[in-house]
Amino acid sequence: MATSMEVLEAAAYMSFVLLAVFAIFELRIMARDRKTELMMRMNEFVCTKEFKEFETDLWTTDAQDVEGLRKDVSNVGLATIAEYFEGLVWLSDMKLMEEKFIASIYDYPGLWERMKPFALSERSRLNSNIYYGIEKLAGKSKLWHS
Repeated sequence: MATSMEVLEAAAYMSFVLLAVFAIFELRIMARDRKTELMMRMNEFVCTKEFKEFETDLWTTDAQDVEGLRKDVSNVGLATIAEYFEGLVWLSDMKLMEEKFIASIYDYPGLWERMKPFALSERSRLNSNIYYGIEKLAGKSKLWHS
């Protein structure tokens, strides 16, 4: 027969196991909640009238060069769109959201083709690899969807 000390040790062990299982479930719920909160915040930004106007201008322009894009969309509009989508890529780089999920919510290959003249112009002007995340995700997205 088990001594009271053995019973207490077994109870303590079971309590520890149950606490660990509870912690794992809580962490999963917190991660899901964090992703939901991020999506809601992203939607708040992208659902503004200004963003939708910039986005509509980008997708309806016939411009093929940076001067035409700046004329039809505006430099502020192009930068706003690029920074937003570059931010989404950053979230995936930081493992806050899955890269394939980020790629699935927007046409990154199409976005890159539209934004490429602006992005390359900004890279040259700033001597940096700015907006590389959009280009990178566009390439990966093409591979995933082919």
